Amino acid sequence: MIEVAGSMPHFIAIIANKSKPKNCVNSSITLLRNAQQRGMETIDADWIRKRLSGKRGEKSALATALGVGPDVVSKILKGERSVHASEIPKVIEFFASQDTRRESARLRLLQEIQTLDEQEARFLLGSLGVYRGQRREEEP
Repeated sequence: MIEVAGSMPHFIAIIANKSKPKNCVNSSITLLRNAQQRGMETIDADWIRKRLSGKRGEKSALATALGVGPDVVSKILKGERSVHASEIPKVIEFFASQDTRRESARLRLLQEIQTLDEQEARFLLGSLGVYRGQRREEEP
């Protein structure tokens, strides 16, 4: 079990419970509850799944970032393997860099929008409305 205090990418500490003896289960549960009460995040399969966008090749890119094969990422996501302490900084960096790219794209879009004339702005709004309408029709 791995926890990260604070929010990504500004984490304060990483706590790794590497030992797996049977009597460690209760201490792991206690550690998890204490971490959650302090606002810490547990880096596990659920944490990773919540951040995956579903884009093609994303799991493979995560595997590359971790320096493991795609089968290892699959095992992590299935709960058959835990995230190792040494992999935590790589996982956090992988998702932090994705957030940075998204924010950068949004910023560029906002900058471009500011340069539009009235006609271009109306066209863009109309196109966006059509696009969103198509997305709603495609959703189950």
